[in-house]
Amino acid sequence: MQAHNTITFKTELQASPKPVFAIVLLFGCLLFIAIEILPVPWEFTNTALSVYLFMFFYSIIGWVLDDWNSLVGRWFAFIGLTCLIFLFSNWLKIPEILVFEIFPIALLANTISLTSALVSTILEILILFALLRLPMLNLHSSTVIITSIALSLMLGMIYAIYQPLNKLTEWLSTYFDQTQRFLKDARERKVELEQVSESVANANRQLVLANKKMAMLSKIAEDAQKAKTVFVANVSHEFRTPLNMIIGLIDLMMRTPDIYDVVLSPKMRDDLSVIFRNCEHLSNMINDVLDLTRIETGRLALYREWVDLEETIRKGVSVVRPLLETKHLSIDLVFSTNLPKVYCDRIRIQQVVLNLLSNAARFTETGGITVKVDQEASKVLVEVTDTGPGIAPDDAEKIFEPFWQGKEPVWHAKGGSGLGLSLSREFVQLHGGKMWFNSSPGKGTSFYFNIPFAPLEDPASGAIRNLEDWVWMEDSFKSSKVSSQDSVVKPRTLIFDKSEILYPRFQRYSDQIDFVNLTDLNHLPKMNLAQAVVINAENYADLQAMLDTLVADLPETPIIGCKVGRETQRAIDLGAKGYLIKPVVYEMLKKSLEALGKPICQVLIVDDDREVQQLFGRMVSLYDATINVQMASSGEEALEIIQKKPPDLMLLDLVMPGMNGWQVLENVNRLSLQKTMDTLFITAQDPAEQTVSDYLITTIKGGIPMDKVFRLSVEIPRLLMEPGRGLDPTPG
Repeated sequence: MQAHNTITFKTELQASPKPVFAIVLLFGCLLFIAIEILPVPWEFTNTALSVYLFMFFYSIIGWVLDDWNSLVGRWFAFIGLTCLIFLFSNWLKIPEILVFEIFPIALLANTISLTSALVSTILEILILFALLRLPMLNLHSSTVIITSIALSLMLGMIYAIYQPLNKLTEWLSTYFDQTQRFLKDARERKVELEQVSESVANANRQLVLANKKMAMLSKIAEDAQKAKTVFVANVSHEFRTPLNMIIGLIDLMMRTPDIYDVVLSPKMRDDLSVIFRNCEHLSNMINDVLDLTRIETGRLALYREWVDLEETIRKGVSVVRPLLETKHLSIDLVFSTNLPKVYCDRIRIQQVVLNLLSNAARFTETGGITVKVDQEASKVLVEVTDTGPGIAPDDAEKIFEPFWQGKEPVWHAKGGSGLGLSLSREFVQLHGGKMWFNSSPGKGTSFYFNIPFAPLEDPASGAIRNLEDWVWMEDSFKSSKVSSQDSVVKPRTLIFDKSEILYPRFQRYSDQIDFVNLTDLNHLPKMNLAQAVVINAENYADLQAMLDTLVADLPETPIIGCKVGRETQRAIDLGAKGYLIKPVVYEMLKKSLEALGKPICQVLIVDDDREVQQLFGRMVSLYDATINVQMASSGEEALEIIQKKPPDLMLLDLVMPGMNGWQVLENVNRLSLQKTMDTLFITAQDPAEQTVSDYLITTIKGGIPMDKVFRLSVEIPRLLMEPGRGLDPTPG
C-alpha cells in the first residue's frame, strides 16, 4: 500500500510530455510556412515536407497516447523526439545536430525516471558508435564522441539536480502516506469518539437519574432513620410503663406479701424471682437498644472526667463477685504501678467492664477470671481473660453484631440480650479506642480494649495550647515551610461554658470541627481564630454582657449564645428535686425520699394511669404508713389540689394528656406554690432527651445584613421544625 502511494505520488510530480508535443507541432507549422514562402529547391522541399508530416503526426499521436496511457505517451515522446533529431541531422547534412539528443534524455528523466534516462543514454551512445560503421550517414568519430560526452554530461547534471528532488519526493511520499494513515485513524477515532460521546451522554443521563433516585432513597433512608428513632423512643416509653407496673408489684409482693393477705410459699417466691429477673432483663435490653439508637443517630454524648480506672474496675468486680462465689470461680486483678487517671465517661467505661466481667462469669464454669490493666504508650490497655469454653471460629466473625448470641445452644442457655459486646465496642470507639479478642475453643477467651489516657486536647489547658498552635500555623503559612498535607486545618469553634456542659456533647457530635473549650475569656487573644464562638450562660443578663465583650474583641467572628443546663437542670430550675426513671422499684423510691432530708406527711401522686397511682401509693405506704397519699389523674386536677393545700411531696408524671408535667410545674412556680412542696419527676423518657436551650442568640459586629436575615429566617424555622436528631455540622 505504501509503495503504491509512493509511485502514485511520484507520478503526480512527473512532468507531462504534452508541452513537447505542442512545441514540435509549432515548429512543424513554422517549417511548413517557411517552405511555402521561401524559394528552395524541389528536393529540399520534399524532404522538408516529410519532416513536417513526421512532426505533425508525432504531435497528434503523442497527445492521444498520453491521454490514453501516460507512460506510453512519455516513451513515445522520447523515442519520437530522438528520431526527429536524427532526421534533422540527416536532412540538413549537419551531424553536429546529434548533440541535441541531450533534450530527449532530459525529457525522459523529467517525465519517467533517472533510471530510464541512464539506460536510454547508454543505448544511444552504443547506437551512435554502431552508426559509425554506416558510410552513408557520414558520421565522424569526433561527432559521436562529442555527442556521447554531451549526453553523459547532461545525464550527470540531471542526476545532480534530480537526486535531491527524488529524496525530497520520497520524504514527502512517506509523510504523505503517514498523513493518509493518520487521517484514516483520525476518522476512525472520530467515529469512536462520537460513539463514546453518545455513550457518555447516555451515562450522564443515567447518572442524573441515578442521582435523583439516590437522593430520593437517601431521603427515604433519613426519614426511616427518624421514624426508627421516634419509634424506639415511643416503644421504650410504652414498654417501660407496663414494666414499671410488673417490676414494682412483684417487688412489693416479695417484700411485703402481708399486704396481699397471703403467705408466699418458697416455690411462689422462686417463681416471682424468675419473673422479676426477666423483667429486669427486658428493662436493661430496652436501655441497651436506646443506647444503640443514640449511637447510630449521633445523640449519645460522653461526659468525660478524670477517672481512677482501678477503682472503677474494682467496683465492677464487686458487682459480679456474688456470681463468682456462687460458681466457686477465682478472680485475679493485676494493675500496672503508677497507673495515671483516664479522661473518660465513668459510667460508659464501667458499663464496658461490667459487660466483659459478667460475660466471663456467666460462661465460665471452672477456673477463674483474670483482669489485667497496663499502660501502652498514651493508652491504657484492659484485658479480661476467662477459662470458659471459648468462641467458635464461626461465631467469632459475628461476636460484635447486635443481638448475636452464637449458634451453640450453650450461648442461649446462658441468657443475655446479645447487645453487651456490641454496645461495649461502640463505647470504646467513642473514646477513641478499640476492642478485640483472642479465643481458642475449649481453652478460654481474652477480651481486650484500650482507650487514650487523655483526649487530644487537654481540658485544663487545651484552649491556650490550641490557640498557640493556630498562631504557629499562620506563621508557617507565611514562611511557606509547611507542606500541603499539614496545611489542612479543621474549622475551629470556641466554646465558653463555665458549667462544661456543651464541650463534651459538641466534641462527641462532630469530628469535622475543632472544638476548643474556654474557661476564661481573658485567655482569648485579640485575633480572629475561629469560625464561631458559642457561649452558654445561666441567665440572659450574663449572656448579653458576654456577647457585648466578645463582639468587641472578635469583630469578624459570629457569636452564638444559648442557655443549656444539665439533664436535670431544667427540672431543678423549675423547683424539682430530680428524676425517677421507670421502671421504679421500692429501693429507688426509698433512696429518693430519704435524700429529701425532711419529714413527709402528705404526698400527691400525679399520673393519668390509675394502676400506676396505686403502685406508687403502696410504695409510699410501705416507706411510711403514716403518710397521707392523694391521687390526681391530670395536671389540672393536681393544680386544684395544690392550690387548696400544697403537699410535702409531689410525684409527677411528665407525659400526660392535656397539661403535661412541665406545664404543671411551671404553673406551680407562677402561683408561687412550690415554697413548701418538693417535686420528683417520674418518667419513662431518658433525661438526656430533655436537654434544651430556652433561647438561641446570634450576632456579629456591625449587625447582620438583610439578605442574611432573610436566609436565616428561612433556614432557622426549617431546622426548628425538624424532628430532633443528632447534630451534624455539615450542610445538607
